[in-house]
Amino acid sequence: MKMSPKNIIQFLWIFLAVGTTFATSLFIGPVRALIEILRKHHMGPGFESFCMALIILVVFLGTAVVSRWLRSILNRSSSLFEPVLIYFGTTLFFIFSIHLTLNPSHLQTNQGNVSIFNHQFTFGPFPDKEQLQNLREEGYSAVVSLLHPALVPFEPKLIHDEKRWAHEVGIKFINIPMLPWVNENEKSLEILRQLAQDNHGRYYLH
Repeated sequence: MKMSPKNIIQFLWIFLAVGTTFATSLFIGPVRALIEILRKHHMGPGFESFCMALIILVVFLGTAVVSRWLRSILNRSSSLFEPVLIYFGTTLFFIFSIHLTLNPSHLQTNQGNVSIFNHQFTFGPFPDKEQLQNLREEGYSAVVSLLHPALVPFEPKLIHDEKRWAHEVGIKFINIPMLPWVNENEKSLEILRQLAQDNHGRYYLH
């Protein structure tokens, strides 16, 4: 059947909403757990990148299948109930997924625990303003964000919020953007090595 502009727009919206929901559900839970297991068993960055590529492929194919199925329901529907249910449901899940992504403090239990690597570096989840205040009072020199501004629209917003909060509570904010599973991030790693050479600094990384 020939796709009209209306059908194309409908499919793209469903694909976007379903894909965002699938990706968010996986990355805030199962994917984080998988990464922790891989790193615990020292599987290496190459195998980790392969697993992530496989997961992205599964998300894409799964999204395509579900979107086509929902679109077929819309084509067969002779009442308003099914279209309204599909559009309302996909929109609701999309908004909820975006909200969770832009407000990671709501997901602290799924983001991993705080881990003290050594006297200089502590790794943990995205901090909110109150946590930044606590870090300053505990004597941390700076908070180091590994979020990347290229991952729009989510991470630029989080970077902006954290930078503003850090300024308000009086703790230094350092952004060392990294793109996991995409490149070697050598420039960012070199900056982290330079921070490690400062034996007097104490940093919270996320």
